[in-house]
Amino acid sequence: MSDIEKMENSIIKEHLSFNYSIKDIKSIDCNELLSSDDLNDVVLSVLCSTKDERTLILEVTSRLSSLKPLELEVYKLKLINLLHLRPNLIQTAKELEDKMPITIKLEDDPFYKEGIEKGIAEGKVEGKEEGASAAKREVIINLRKNFKATPEQIAFNVNYTVENVIAVLKKEEGLY
Repeated sequence: MSDIEKMENSIIKEHLSFNYSIKDIKSIDCNELLSSDDLNDVVLSVLCSTKDERTLILEVTSRLSSLKPLELEVYKLKLINLLHLRPNLIQTAKELEDKMPITIKLEDDPFYKEGIEKGIAEGKVEGKEEGASAAKREVIINLRKNFKATPEQIAFNVNYTVENVIAVLKKEEGLY
């Protein structure tokens, strides 16, 4: 049973009875929504069925191009959010970026920006950890070379497991 078949197709309350049909948006030809006067329908068309993704993207962006700047930004954000549901269209939009009548930067998506910022923060943490690990490796190697310390002694002094000390020493030829 598909998700569409599982969905309710009616609302029945004490003084209300309403039935409706449910359609999978992927089964709708995008031209049906592209021909609408409502720009929300036009933007929504990127979720519909199309044989020519390039023409679809160019048509949608062309329809939005006449908007005033503030209104355009609202519709561009809607379009970007919907494009995330169709990854193949994201790629098509990137390929057509210089041919579109408006510029759609997927990087302007707040969720994309949040993800990038989170990735940068995680990278900084990992970089600090790697730096600390590099410093710890240097101490391990020096303790072994200069003081002939055992892996157990080194582990105790650098607050590391014996297994990790042995792994570091094995990487350095002849130290273990």
